[in-house]
Amino acid sequence: MVGFVSVAWVVAVMARVYLMAAETALSWSRGLDVWFLGRDFAVFYTGGSLARAGEWSALYELASFARAFNRVTGLDLPAGGPIFRYPPPTALAFVPTNGLSLGTALVIWTLLGIAAWWAATKVLRIGPLAATIVALSIPAYGTLALGQNTFFFVAVFAAVVAAARRDWDLGVGLALGLLVFKPQLALGPVIWWLASPGRRRQLAGAVISGGTVLGVSALVAPDGWATYLGRLSILADPGPTNRTWYFSGLDFFRMLLPDSNLAWVAWLVITALVVVWSGRIFRRLGADLEGGAGLAVVVTLLTSPHLVAYDWLLLVVPGAVLWRRAPRLRARLLVGGALLDLTALLGPDLAAQQIGLFGRGLHPAFPILLAVAVLVFGSVPSRTGEEAQTPDVGPSRIR
Repeated sequence: MVGFVSVAWVVAVMARVYLMAAETALSWSRGLDVWFLGRDFAVFYTGGSLARAGEWSALYELASFARAFNRVTGLDLPAGGPIFRYPPPTALAFVPTNGLSLGTALVIWTLLGIAAWWAATKVLRIGPLAATIVALSIPAYGTLALGQNTFFFVAVFAAVVAAARRDWDLGVGLALGLLVFKPQLALGPVIWWLASPGRRRQLAGAVISGGTVLGVSALVAPDGWATYLGRLSILADPGPTNRTWYFSGLDFFRMLLPDSNLAWVAWLVITALVVVWSGRIFRRLGADLEGGAGLAVVVTLLTSPHLVAYDWLLLVVPGAVLWRRAPRLRARLLVGGALLDLTALLGPDLAAQQIGLFGRGLHPAFPILLAVAVLVFGSVPSRTGEEAQTPDVGPSRIR
């Protein structure tokens, strides 16, 4: 079994490195005009420029943003292309990049993201091999290639886990308050707080950090907040042209059901069940902050209506928590991770991040490989006897 895992990882790593190198070479040879490498960072970069100029109406309106994007970056925004969907604090955070060229700013942003990823792996006690494998998965690949911000939010949740391991409620809240930069990732923590009364220190920490960010941005850009809130319903809908990039539960039902209203109903029912189920578990966990932090990430990914493929990189956080707390599952986690990467690699449209929604953009051999994965996963021996009953309390690291 160890040999199988090693071969699977070698194949996955070689394929991913090759694809990343090909995309990078092609994109840079055309001056980023391929519209893949650094695509989302170019949007952030434009957002920072418009925020500095106070052009908030242009930031949150598609036609105006497309013209500004061309003016700032020299690139054309494709029809139905991405626009800036983040709140004003995120736009203000990118104001300093406008003193640099787009290419230079992208390189610095990428290096900062890699540093944030490295710090998160240290905090979560993920060893170099597993960190490399996860970093080469499709969600991480999309984060790196598109110039997205997911590495930073993995670091935020890693800080939450670190504070939770020390039973530091205020620290947990201080870290979670930073989710105001990407509010759709805060659903799990909010459900955690609602289901677990007595988290006053966490709430106080979130108010301190999040309130500071919101207060400063409201003072600096009151017009930005008014425009953003006025267009929020439009910004929250990716539109049909961008649907293939989105991988939330709502998008799953939109794919399965022909009627949009039925998709909303199905998603709301499942989300309500997840909220009830997770609320019971949160209450059962009680003072177990680490378990609550890991579950909060899972609940966020299950309930958020607005998620893109790279957001699923956050699964590394509950995975690291589970690794530390359930030693008998480690072999299965290793094999499952390798098989997940391999099945994702069989998707023919890798540039569109085809992962997460069964039946869409997947190789015809996927059902066979999935059956093999189930058989192999079930055959991996778990730890038994005294070893399985012994809790893992040491600083064990994912290899």
